[in-house]
Amino acid sequence: MEEYDTTSQMEQSGEASGLQGTTRAIEKQGSVLLPVKIKCRGECALTSAKDLTFCWHNEFTFHESSHAQLLGSDLLFRLRFGLLFQHFFGNCGEKQRNPRLTGFYKGHRLGRKDFPSGFQFGVATAAYQIEGAAFEGGRGLSIWDVFSHIQGNIVDGTTGDVACDHYHLYKDDISIMKKLGIDVYRFSISWSRIFPDGSGQLNLEGVSFYNSLIDCLLEAGIEPYVTLYHWDLPLWLENDVNVKGFLTKNIEKYFTIYAENCFKLFGDRVKSWVTINEVRTIAVEGYGDGSKAPGRCSISTSGIPKSRGDSSTEPYIVAHNALLAHAAAVQVYRKTFQAEQKGRIGIAVDGKWFEPYSDTSEDEAAAQRCIEFEIAWILDPLFGMDYPASMRKGAGDRLPKFSEEEHNILADSVDFIGYNYYTAYYAKHSEAYIEPAERWHLTDRLATTETSNSDGNLIGERFGPPDLGWIFNCPWALPKVLKWIEQRYGKQQIAKIPILITENGTMDMARNLPSDVACNDLKRIEYLKATLQHLAVCIKEHEYQVKGYFAWSLLDNFEWNSGLGCRFGLYYVDFENKQMRMACLPDCFDQPIMGIELSTVVATSRVVAGNLSCYHRIDMASFTSTSTSLDLICFPNATISSSSALAYPGLFFSRINRSE
Repeated sequence: MEEYDTTSQMEQSGEASGLQGTTRAIEKQGSVLLPVKIKCRGECALTSAKDLTFCWHNEFTFHESSHAQLLGSDLLFRLRFGLLFQHFFGNCGEKQRNPRLTGFYKGHRLGRKDFPSGFQFGVATAAYQIEGAAFEGGRGLSIWDVFSHIQGNIVDGTTGDVACDHYHLYKDDISIMKKLGIDVYRFSISWSRIFPDGSGQLNLEGVSFYNSLIDCLLEAGIEPYVTLYHWDLPLWLENDVNVKGFLTKNIEKYFTIYAENCFKLFGDRVKSWVTINEVRTIAVEGYGDGSKAPGRCSISTSGIPKSRGDSSTEPYIVAHNALLAHAAAVQVYRKTFQAEQKGRIGIAVDGKWFEPYSDTSEDEAAAQRCIEFEIAWILDPLFGMDYPASMRKGAGDRLPKFSEEEHNILADSVDFIGYNYYTAYYAKHSEAYIEPAERWHLTDRLATTETSNSDGNLIGERFGPPDLGWIFNCPWALPKVLKWIEQRYGKQQIAKIPILITENGTMDMARNLPSDVACNDLKRIEYLKATLQHLAVCIKEHEYQVKGYFAWSLLDNFEWNSGLGCRFGLYYVDFENKQMRMACLPDCFDQPIMGIELSTVVATSRVVAGNLSCYHRIDMASFTSTSTSLDLICFPNATISSSSALAYPGLFFSRINRSE
């Protein structure tokens, strides 16, 4: 680590300010790879003041500005990937809640100026993961109500019965969102809260809940993005022998009825619809390895006990039927509602990026096949193509075929594409013989996924505990996905169909961390910051038509088969205490955070419930007589104020610990 001592720089340069001297010394060397230490000893006044601006590729420069002064003794500044993390000392009181440090979006000193005009920032959730109230308000059971209650299905044995209790506390959550300053909020509607049984009768209590949620969002200046289906299929549709969930084409009829009612009930206010979230995940993990509801699995290699179903065929059938259900819902929207409601409709897909395990042509082809089996599987039909040739070859007649009519309907069925990006892996060619009974989606691609390549290099730092940590820190892969999409479907075609990053985030580094440790989430900051940096650059330099970004997730929640212990939230939720809400930021913040100026306050880790002592006004005089080390988060154009506080103009918000 490079270290710059302002005292020695003062002696060498004759500067009045040691930091100024250090600045000049650093500038002479050009780009500096972070991290860097800058030591200040004694009284260091920035008479001309400096704004610290962090550039791409881990460079930084100092730019002159006005009105800033730092007084202190033996202060240590650590520059971490363009951040100066601030660590405060002292008792923060009863830690029922702790604020997370997730300096985010602009908090990483990415301003709205770094993104195109109209670019939207938001957060995302899903009904079963946050709502709770599983047996209230007239809601019917979903497949997840059954699946999560079967012993062994959920890692920590928890369920979504209560989750974040958003059903009762949604107004508090919207208040939090408003203070974050987000533009948009993506949530899903619980199908079984609208149609709880097979009678065809609407549940008016459920309708009332979503009406109120949407109205409150709009009153807060937040645009709702509504996902119609985020994995919680009504149980009556799973049990109906004529439907069998997504295993028959009859699901198209029921999904269309449900979607049509949602358009009718909420479309006067909802202008952006997502039909289905992650068709691939529904198919592969619900009907392939059985790790998610409805838990159908026939293979032994998944690590999950065989139950029912046929893993070799059902994932392909389910994805096929889900795509057709999507297209049918879009047809209804466009025919009956779109012209009057002036909204748009799309779908959210997922898929990892794959790098070749080695530089052999076999591994390069394997990486391409893996991408096709994940991303192109769903996108190709939406762009007027058949399923990828590699899938036709790998799956053979187990992969369904489209009729000409189905092909045409799918070819023009999205106004936008949502892409959920999390991580990347290596792909290694494999020709290992697989018994017919064990063949399925992951073996059909003739490749294995690896976390390290042939040279032993890890694809990226692992996030989360070993048994849950499927995310590796690979922000560099997102531009590669966007480039791949543009090259595959054509720049002219992609220009007509904008892309939204509808999910992106990462989990805590370990399960069941103490709240004060979990809230000090610098790794999450690095992940989100780097992803947004790469996104901003590729939009600006390559003109990719990305129009928005949603962080996953607003709250720690029920993370499907990983349970409550796998935390993705920007807001920490204490699931051991009763549900409580508090203002996510103290009153001394003058204005909303997102893109708005902060005044004279610096936040440390996450907020402590009923005690905002984690938010300190920093009296620099307190550091003049003792030797102290501070880590500071530095935001571009941040100023170090002489008003006995650090002032951060612009973009920052904390991750808040929200107790249950």
